Amino acid sequence: MRKKLALALLLLAGCPAPPDPYANISVGGKPPGPGSSGGDPGSGAGGGGSGSDDAGNPPPACPASEPRLESPGDAGACTDAGLCEMARPDGGPLSLLGVWAADSGVYVVGQSAAGGAIHRYDGQAWRCIPASTQMALHAVRGSSAGTVWAVGDGGTALRLGTESAQQTPTPTSVPLLSVAVAGDQAWASGAVGTVLHWDGTAWGKQATSSSANLSGVWAESESVGWAVGGSPGAGVLLKRSGTSWSQKASLLVPLNAVWASGGQAFAVGEGGAIFRFSGLIAPMQSPTSRPLLSVWGSSASDVWAVGRGGALLHFDGLSWRALAGPPEDLTGVWGSSTGEVWVVSASGRVYRRR
Repeated sequence: MRKKLALALLLLAGCPAPPDPYANISVGGKPPGPGSSGGDPGSGAGGGGSGSDDAGNPPPACPASEPRLESPGDAGACTDAGLCEMARPDGGPLSLLGVWAADSGVYVVGQSAAGGAIHRYDGQAWRCIPASTQMALHAVRGSSAGTVWAVGDGGTALRLGTESAQQTPTPTSVPLLSVAVAGDQAWASGAVGTVLHWDGTAWGKQATSSSANLSGVWAESESVGWAVGGSPGAGVLLKRSGTSWSQKASLLVPLNAVWASGGQAFAVGEGGAIFRFSGLIAPMQSPTSRPLLSVWGSSASDVWAVGRGGALLHFDGLSWRALAGPPEDLTGVWGSSTGEVWVVSASGRVYRRR
């Protein structure tokens, strides 16, 4: 049985191979990263510092040997569902945990043996962005306004450009597991009920009255948002109205991710659980019992979910259908307005469906 996140924040730096991204965690498929710390959410201890390790070594730069792949295209075979493996963004050990796609580019984040990892695809090539932190990065999100954020262990929050990542101080040192963006504002969720809000100038805490590990957060707009999470045997769904969070559902299964549009929220979790909230929460019939780790949709009739063991699901507005996914743990899914769907894996692979 997986241990609680708060008891499993282990040092992974210096490992010669990618760490097991699901070891010793309780919610959301998010691994403890190099130098991660559970922290004390009430202590006011800040995160998002320099990222140097205990010996004072500087944060890792991009690997000098990284291949500069011009027009990489599809590097591997495609599944029956049309999900094709792309050339890998990094030649070294890498575990990818989050993806965000827009017409202007695709960002993927995770961890390498040296610490946090960030890569950007501009339509022609993958480029490494120096992560400026030893901490594993769990999620990345952006907005049409051009604001892109990545969050991770130790309360880390990075504002991303096309070639650089800027550390921003946060009022916590707990792992941040998810991030959502609306306009120039952002929300990050994490361990022990933590929710942070970026108001355009600084990060501050928002009260949730929850002690659950909040592994998923979504901003439907600047005034409406959602968060999900849980602990072994229990799950929660929270809704934000303005700056106020309220619990909308208490469940018997931990939830890992949430996506919402038009007042409808889709949440996925352990055991293949899928729920839809539209005034009332209702379970949906799921074609899998594998844990689902990420969910995204272009509309309420076009929703994708991915998870462990190659779980790849699609909802067409009427029912969920299992599709042929690659035989590995899929940790993130996102789509772009061009109709492409992007998926990342715990072993560092990137897949694209056109």
